Amino acid sequence: MNSLLFVTFSESDKKLLIIAIVFLVVLLLLLGLIGMAIRQLTASFGKQIDNEIHDVVVYRIIDNPKDLFRYGMIKNNRRFVKESLPAFLIFLVSIILYITYSAITGMWHEDFLGHFSSLLWTWDWNDPSIWSNFWGLTLLSSWPPLVSSPHWVNEYWASYLLVPLWTISIVYFAITVQAWIGRLILLRRRTKTVFQKTLEGFNFYDEKKAEGAPSASQSQNEKEKNS
Repeated sequence: MNSLLFVTFSESDKKLLIIAIVFLVVLLLLLGLIGMAIRQLTASFGKQIDNEIHDVVVYRIIDNPKDLFRYGMIKNNRRFVKESLPAFLIFLVSIILYITYSAITGMWHEDFLGHFSSLLWTWDWNDPSIWSNFWGLTLLSSWPPLVSSPHWVNEYWASYLLVPLWTISIVYFAITVQAWIGRLILLRRRTKTVFQKTLEGFNFYDEKKAEGAPSASQSQNEKEKNS
C-alpha cells in the first residue's frame, strides 16, 4: 500500500518531498542549537541583576517584593540604555554617512547589499554537471563551481562601510535586548524567592528545630502586649 501511494507522486513531487524533509531536519537542528545558545546567554546575562540588587537586599534597605522589583527595573533600564548606546552611535554614524554619500552622488536607492556581495564567494548552483539522477530523482552530487571570489570594487566603497556598520549596530542592539530580557527574568524570580517563606524540610514534631522558638503561651502574651 505504501509503494502504491508513493507511485502516485510525480517526479517533481518526490523531489520537493525530499527537499522539504532535508530542509525541516536542518531547520530543526539549527533552531535547537540557536535555542540552546539563547538560553545559555540569557542565563549568563541574567546574573548581572544580582550585582545591581545585592546590597539593598543584604543590608535590608528593601524589605518587600514590590519595591525590589521597582528598584531592579530602574537598574535594568539604566544598564540597558548604557549598553545600547554604542549601537545607536554606530547606527547614527552610518546614517550620516549614507545621507552624505547619497546627497553627493544623487544615488538614494543604491543596492548596497548587492554591492557588498562582491566581497563574498558566489557559486553556480544552476550548473547541470553538479546534479545526478538517482532512482528517478535529480540530486546534488558535487559542489558547484565557483563563479566569483571576493574582490574589491572601488565604486562600492560606501557599501563596504555601510553594510558592516548596519550589521554591527543591529547585532549589538539585539544582544543588549537579550541581556535586558535575561536580567528581567532573573529579577522576577528573585522577587519571588528572596522574601519567600518556606516549610520545606520542616517537621512540626522535630524538637531540635523547635529549640529556641517561643512557646504558645509566650506567643499569646506577645500578641496581647502588642494589642
